[in-house]
Amino acid sequence: MSSLNIPDAAAIFDLINWQAGFGPRHPGSDAHRAFLQELETRLRPHFDTFHRQEFEIVLRGNPVRCANLIGVKKAATKRTAPGPATPPLLIGTHFDTRLLADNERNPALKHKPIIGANDGGSGTAILLALAKTLSAVEFSRDVYFVFFDAEDVGNIGGYEFGMGARYFTQHPLPALPGEVLVLDMVGGKNLILDIDMHIFSHKESLVLARRIINLGVRRGFAPFIQNKPGQHKFIICDHIPFLKKNIPSFVLIDLDYPQWHTHGDLPDAMSSESLEMITIVVADYLGEFIVT
Repeated sequence: MSSLNIPDAAAIFDLINWQAGFGPRHPGSDAHRAFLQELETRLRPHFDTFHRQEFEIVLRGNPVRCANLIGVKKAATKRTAPGPATPPLLIGTHFDTRLLADNERNPALKHKPIIGANDGGSGTAILLALAKTLSAVEFSRDVYFVFFDAEDVGNIGGYEFGMGARYFTQHPLPALPGEVLVLDMVGGKNLILDIDMHIFSHKESLVLARRIINLGVRRGFAPFIQNKPGQHKFIICDHIPFLKKNIPSFVLIDLDYPQWHTHGDLPDAMSSESLEMITIVVADYLGEFIVT
């Protein structure tokens, strides 16, 4: 199905542990600054062009510098079909972690930042692993890998979730994409993906969602096949600013991850099998645009 080399599941999990080793990576922290720089260093060699899109938010009364990291794999000069170029494809995730542990049962721990191994770490690990495979293929359209900052500041200081994605849509760099796939919390054990109800009021996003889900169904992957109570939810994540721009958008996410926004969001709460299945489906999706 896909012509991309699938990264080894153990290597993807190593990237989870690598991120967790920095500690909580919320905007304004030393760990956030150190991780942002290291992530950029690792990503740059794998793209034709690379952008660091800086912006500022205010947390707890202090200005905080944030940055989206944008890697661009340019379309092959010889496309498979004549005519105008297809708008870019954007695959995105957030790398920041949450300043608060809202869902923590112990009140004394609620105001302490979390590690975010899955929430912030899983999508970052998958896209970083896939970025290393891009040099071996050419695409019929530009492909953006975007690592959004300040996603998890929602309901803190009056901010919404997805501030980095919102900034990107307001200041497109290099340009707005033609469709968007976002990954968030896709590494938990017994993963069953939720369906964002927003797509049912946007025909093009619904078509995109069905395409991606069908890739997982064809593989026989449980996260795409199994049902669960309350599976259909209104989900606010990094895909929403794009959907508001009428851009087909879909998010792969499991909001029923038991450790969500708690101090239990650690590598040992995660599954290499879940990470591998999502990686394969994203690779299959990217494979649809590979020039052979």
